[in-house]
Amino acid sequence: HWNLAVTYLNMTGRPNWGISAFHFANEYFNPYQAFFFERTAGIRGALNFPYSIHRRIEMSSSLWYSMKDNYIDDPEKFLFISNFFSLIHDNSLWTVTGPLDGWRARITAGPTYDFSRGRYHNFTTWIDLRSYWQIRPRITMAHRTMIWMNEGKDIQRYYIGGSWGIRGYRWSEIKGRKMVMLNHELRFPFAQKLEMNFKSGSFWLAPIRGAIFLDLGNAWEQEFPGFLSSTGLGFRAALMGALVFRLDLGWKAEHVNSRPQEKFVQFFFGWDF
Repeated sequence: HWNLAVTYLNMTGRPNWGISAFHFANEYFNPYQAFFFERTAGIRGALNFPYSIHRRIEMSSSLWYSMKDNYIDDPEKFLFISNFFSLIHDNSLWTVTGPLDGWRARITAGPTYDFSRGRYHNFTTWIDLRSYWQIRPRITMAHRTMIWMNEGKDIQRYYIGGSWGIRGYRWSEIKGRKMVMLNHELRFPFAQKLEMNFKSGSFWLAPIRGAIFLDLGNAWEQEFPGFLSSTGLGFRAALMGALVFRLDLGWKAEHVNSRPQEKFVQFFFGWDF
């Protein structure tokens, strides 16, 4: 199998525009379909209209072929077209571990049509709101609200467990066609630098920041089952000035009003939301 994507972007004027072509062929696994093989190939066009330094409108259209084989039934073949419209704002200020001040927002919606069967396929809505309030120098109150919904046939499920979602839960433990997630963090400096010296060289983490967090959310198919939650303490450190190492320790609860039920420790590499 081979995978390739080629993109051309022109940002010399307004609007910015781009075109791309892609081909992907891989075996996948998810809890709903088990193992399956999928091949996708198509083209995509996009227009971006920046109307200020921090705000822009995005429009995109994709036409692609999809073949999916679950190794049991005959392979399914589709020809799709998708059109998406997005409103975006971003004036956030960053440190090496993640945003420190400002706010970010993205609202995206669009339909997908199945040409091969002459019918509407699905409709996707995505809302992502993030705010960062710098209470004092280097101390930030961060909040994220995410709402995703997918309605239609053969729809995508969302997985929101793990370090970038609801901490303390496995990635595939919280899943569904609809999801809502609220993340809160109080971020603060913990240490300027941790350095270890060896004969062959030195190894350092700098800076090291702490975070007290509270996560709420869930994913579902038909009816909202109530909020899951987790809370605890985390540490983030820039590893050798490149990767960001994350360590979260806490407790999770199956319902917001229930007492913490299970302790957890999670490691991950990645920036703060």
